[in-house]
Amino acid sequence: MQSAAATALAMTWTARLLAGSIAVQASEMLVVRRAFGDDGPFVWRVARERGALDRVLTHGFIALQVAELMLALLLSCCSSPWVVGPLFVCALLTTLRFRGGYNGGSDAMTIVVLLGLTVATLARELGANDVWQRVGLGYIAAQLVLSYFVAGCAKLRDAAWRQGDALGRLVRTRQYAVPSRFAHWLSWPLCSRVLGTFVVLFELATPLVFVEPHVAYGFFAVSAGFHLAIAIVLGLNRFVWAWLAAYPALWLFTLGNLR
Repeated sequence: MQSAAATALAMTWTARLLAGSIAVQASEMLVVRRAFGDDGPFVWRVARERGALDRVLTHGFIALQVAELMLALLLSCCSSPWVVGPLFVCALLTTLRFRGGYNGGSDAMTIVVLLGLTVATLARELGANDVWQRVGLGYIAAQLVLSYFVAGCAKLRDAAWRQGDALGRLVRTRQYAVPSRFAHWLSWPLCSRVLGTFVVLFELATPLVFVEPHVAYGFFAVSAGFHLAIAIVLGLNRFVWAWLAAYPALWLFTLGNLR
């Protein structure tokens, strides 16, 4: 596939998948909007700091989520910097509201994809060389691979992961409310050890996609299954959509380069 055509295709699918991811996030915020009121657990005054953004992050927070949802729907059919840029600002303000993320890593990955796509679409809008569009998508691809590799390195340093009982401990954590059948299987020592070792090896091996592009076939299959399993077992559904939105960028620099 020609470079320009592959870049355009990657940008299109990044925008579409990101639109779906942000629409899910904003919709969830609106469903639990009472939690952000004065009597809710996420009331802003708990950690508020007086400033120019105070009004936006208090009374205007729900309006911010509505705007984010509308922009996400628009992004699904129009990948313009005039859509992606405001979406980036909305997502950043939402992250500021929670002092670093409402849903952890998925919020961070959303910011990464939005930033990279903003650069890519702005370069296209300004008529810049195709290289600058690939710079934005390259940032997304690099951060995607690093997200796995760094997580693998952190697990490797953790004695619980090296000994094979980390998964068993994780599923017994109350905050995730893991279904009993999954908790039972993953608490079994052999299962916990085998799956835990597989997760660490998979995460550490992800940089190989840049060495041998064909490895990407296995990467996309395993990583998609990995995030789907996390959503089913731990209930972290946002991780599926946030990471999926970054896949087209990685495809561009791996399988998209194959002739």
